[in-house]
Amino acid sequence: MSGVAKVVGKVAGVVATVAAFIPGGQAIAGIAAAVSMVANTVAAVTAKPPAAKGQIEKRLFGANTPLPYAMGNSYVPGVQLHDVGWGGKVSKVWNPYRFIPVVYSCAGPVQSIDSYLVEYSPVGFSGAAATGYYAGFLYRDSQLGASPEADALVAAPGQGWGTPPGWGSDYKLSGFAAVGWSFKFDKDGKVWAQGLGNFGVTGHWVKTYDARKDSTFPGGSGSHRIGDETTWEWSESPPQHAVAYARGREQNGKLVFGPGLEATGIDLAGAVAWDNVCDANGWTTGGYVWEPGDTWDNLKQICAAGGARPAIGADGILRFHFLAPRVSLRTITGAEIKGDSAEGGRLRPWRERKNIVIPRFRSPAHQWTMVQADAQRVDAFVAADGEDKEEEIPYLLVQSADQAAELAAYEIWQRREPQFGPVALGPEYQDYAPGDTLTLAEDCDLWREEIDVVVSGVSHDPVSGLVTFAFEGENPDKHEAVLGATASGPPAMILPTREELDLAFAANSQPDGLEQLLVRTSNVAGAGGSPLTGADTGGGTAKIVVATHERVMANVTRSVTGDEIGGLANATGYHVYFDDADLAGGAVTFVATTAAADALQSAAHPHRFYVGFITTPAGGGGGTGGSGGYPPGWDNNVVLP
Repeated sequence: MSGVAKVVGKVAGVVATVAAFIPGGQAIAGIAAAVSMVANTVAAVTAKPPAAKGQIEKRLFGANTPLPYAMGNSYVPGVQLHDVGWGGKVSKVWNPYRFIPVVYSCAGPVQSIDSYLVEYSPVGFSGAAATGYYAGFLYRDSQLGASPEADALVAAPGQGWGTPPGWGSDYKLSGFAAVGWSFKFDKDGKVWAQGLGNFGVTGHWVKTYDARKDSTFPGGSGSHRIGDETTWEWSESPPQHAVAYARGREQNGKLVFGPGLEATGIDLAGAVAWDNVCDANGWTTGGYVWEPGDTWDNLKQICAAGGARPAIGADGILRFHFLAPRVSLRTITGAEIKGDSAEGGRLRPWRERKNIVIPRFRSPAHQWTMVQADAQRVDAFVAADGEDKEEEIPYLLVQSADQAAELAAYEIWQRREPQFGPVALGPEYQDYAPGDTLTLAEDCDLWREEIDVVVSGVSHDPVSGLVTFAFEGENPDKHEAVLGATASGPPAMILPTREELDLAFAANSQPDGLEQLLVRTSNVAGAGGSPLTGADTGGGTAKIVVATHERVMANVTRSVTGDEIGGLANATGYHVYFDDADLAGGAVTFVATTAAADALQSAAHPHRFYVGFITTPAGGGGGTGGSGGYPPGWDNNVVLP
C-alpha cells in the first residue's frame, strides 16, 4: 500500500471514530466530503475543554428522560419512572400506600447500593423494612441491574400491599440499578408531615475494564477482557471509566449504551500509562453523566477528572492527552519542516492567561452539590500580569478538594504554554499522535530556544502525504509546582433530619391552644404507672428517683433519661415535672414542687411535662412509689390558660 493510500485509510478511520460520538453519526462514515473536513478540524475540536454544565441534585421525573450513568462511589438522586397511590381505605386513611421506582444508574450490573438516604441522612433497614423513625412507614426493594433481571421491583415486600396500579411483573428494568421505594401514610401524619422530600442512594457504581488485569494485553495479568463485561470490576479510576464509556455496553449482543468503539479503536496502552499517573496522584472520579446526552462532552468530563482530554488521532484511534512529566520521543530539526508556512510559538490571548483559578468540586459534605474549594494562585504570574485574573472552573466528577486544587493549578500553567502550528512534516512522522512529546530544535526558528512540545492535533494530506501538527509547549517545572497542592471546601453542612423537620412542622402548624393540648395530652406516663420512686437519705432529707421512660411529644415518641432530685423534705407530697422547649427528650432537668399548678403546662410554660405525684418516705422509713396521670381535679381534656 502506498503512503498516500495508507493516509487515506487512516483519515477514513478518523471519520468513523468521530461519527461514533455523534447521534446518528454512523451515517456520515461513507461520505467522502467529511473526510477532509474531519481531518482538518480534529486539532480544533479536541483542544476545547468540556462545557461547563450544572449538576442535577434532585430526582428527575418521566418515562423518557435521560438516565444517569453513575461512576465511582457517590450519591445519585436518580430518575423517577412511576408514582402511584392506592390501597383503598386502611385504618381510616384512603389510599395510604405510595410506590415510586427510581433508576440510579444504567449500564448495570453495578457493584453495590450502599446506603439509602432521606433528606441526605442514612436510613437503617432490617431486610426490606426501615427501622427507627421510619419503621412501618418506609420499605425498599432494590436491584443492581442484572441483564436480564429475574423479577420486577415490588411494593413493600412482605407487607401484603399488592401490586401498584400501572406496574407489573413485566417492568423488570434489566440493566438498570434501581430501587422501588414504598411509603405509607397514616391519619395522624406522624411521618411525611411535609411530603416525601429528597431521597436517594449512595453506591459503588458501574464496573470498568483494566488492561493491566488482562493477560491477553501486553504486560497485563488477570482475567479482565475488554469484550466481556462479566470480567470487569468496580473502580473509581478516571482512565478506566473513559475506556469503558468509549467502549459502550451491550445487552444480548446489541449496543445499548455509549459510542461502541472497538478495542482496536482505543489507545489502551496510553490509557494504562494514564492510569498509572492517576494512581500515583491519587486522582479518582465519582458522580454521574446523563445518557443519552452529549457523548463527546461526557467523555471530556470523565477525562477532566484525571487531568486529561480525549483526542482522535490521524489513524482514527481515540487517545488521551493527560498531564504528567514526559520524555521527548524525537527531535524535529529545521530541515524536516516542509514549506515555509510553519507558525512559530504564540501565547494564548492575554484574557485567557488566568493567574487565579477557583475550582468547584462535588462535595459529599455538602449533599454532593458543587461547592468552591480554595482558590489556586501563581504569584509569579500575578506579578507578571500586574493584576488578578480569576476564573471559576467546575470539575463535575471530582469529589476531593485537593484533587480539584491540583487540576485547577495545572489549568493556570497550561494556559501559559505556547501554541505552535500548523507545522508540516514528512510521512516519517505519521505515527505520532496527540499526547506524544517531541522536541523542536532551536534551528526550527519556531521559538527562542529548543523546547519540548506535546502533540495537540494532527491531520494528513492524502495527496502529498504530509503530516500537519499542532503543538503546545511542555514546561517541566509545572508538575513540581502543581502536584501536592491542597485545598479545603466550605464548612460541612449540619442539616435537620426528616424527623426533626416533621416535628417542627407538626408543632408549628397548629393553633397555640391546640398545640398545648397536643403536648399536654401526651404527658401521661401510663395508666396507673409512674417512673417515680422515693427514698430516705437520712439527716431529715429524702430524694426522688426518676427512671428512664418514654413519652410522646407532639406525636413523636422520645426517650427521657432518668435522674435524681435530692435534698427534699421527708413525708411530703411532690409534683415532678421537666421543661423541654426543643421536644427532644434525652437528658432533662427534673423539678419537684408542692404546688400542682406549677408542675403543669400553661401559657407561660407551653412545653412543661408533668411526670407524676409522689410522697417522700418519712425519716427512717422505706421507699415509696409515685402515681401516674394528672393530679386530682386536673382534666387532661382541658387546655390550660
